[in-house]
Amino acid sequence: MSTLAQGNLRPFRVENPFERRDQYALLGTGLNGMLVTYVTGSQSPDDADGYSTQAVGANVTNTYAPLYFNNRRVRPAAAGDTKYEIAGITLYTTAINEENGLPINLLPWNVREARGFVGTGNSVPIAQRGKYTFALSQLNTTPLAGYPLVATGAGVFAQLTPTQAVTALNPNGQTGWHDYIVGRTVSSSGANNGGYFEAELYG
Repeated sequence: MSTLAQGNLRPFRVENPFERRDQYALLGTGLNGMLVTYVTGSQSPDDADGYSTQAVGANVTNTYAPLYFNNRRVRPAAAGDTKYEIAGITLYTTAINEENGLPINLLPWNVREARGFVGTGNSVPIAQRGKYTFALSQLNTTPLAGYPLVATGAGVFAQLTPTQAVTALNPNGQTGWHDYIVGRTVSSSGANNGGYFEAELYG
């Protein structure tokens, strides 16, 4: 299985389907397991129908074929994003083409879903809470069980020590990181499948 197909998530997870959000599209492309943040200014409920004013292909007289494009967006989480701004993690990979070069939006929807793909501009399932298994590339250091997780660049997790979470200065220059902690690591690293770790999201 290619990296594009597998992404950053590994199969083992404990989740509640009611803790998912399905109303948002990822701004750009990215592998699953990415920590994402709401895009300010792109959250109008009027855009929930998922259609844009951009036409598909050439204009044809007396026809209207708008491009499906969800305007409610999330972006990869960045350092300094608070837990209130963060939506969760993407459960599918958002891409233009699959690993064989075929446009994802031309594949049948059940094939896309079975393989864990979402075409660019389409809604991507986002998990708010649960226990998930991630590739080691989704953490900026060696995982240690019980250590708090916050956002860093490109949708990757950063790990704090328990002492840092309480006493260190946060990005606003205040003591403590309680407004930034989105979860905790619950394992050390595993060696199989290129390396992985388990983490809990608080939602």
